[in-house]
Amino acid sequence: MRLTHLARLFSYRAGILKRLLRLDEAEADLHIAEAYATRDYEIGDIKYNLAAVYALGGQREKLLEVIQDLQQSAPKELSNIRARLHDYFRPYANDHAFLKAISGER
Repeated sequence: MRLTHLARLFSYRAGILKRLLRLDEAEADLHIAEAYATRDYEIGDIKYNLAAVYALGGQREKLLEVIQDLQQSAPKELSNIRARLHDYFRPYANDHAFLKAISGER
C-alpha cells in the first residue's frame, strides 16, 4: 500500500469508529491520518471528524480549537458541521461561541 493511501485508510476507519462511539480509537486514528495527509480534502475531512469526536466526547475547548483551524484551512467543512448540528454536534446546538465559530463570522 502506498503511503498516500494511509491517510484515507485511517480517516475512514476513524469515521466508522466515531459512529460506533469508540471515540478514543477514532481520535487516535485521526491523528495517524493527519501524519500522512497531503491533500486539502483529506486534511479537511480529518479535521471535521476530529471536531465531531470532540463534540461527542464533550471536549469543548478542543472542539473550538479545531473549528478555529477549519476557519483558516478548510472553511467548506464548516457547512458540513452546520449540516450535522442536530447529530454529532447536538450538545453545542445552543452554545453561542460554537455557533458563531461555525457561522464563518470572525
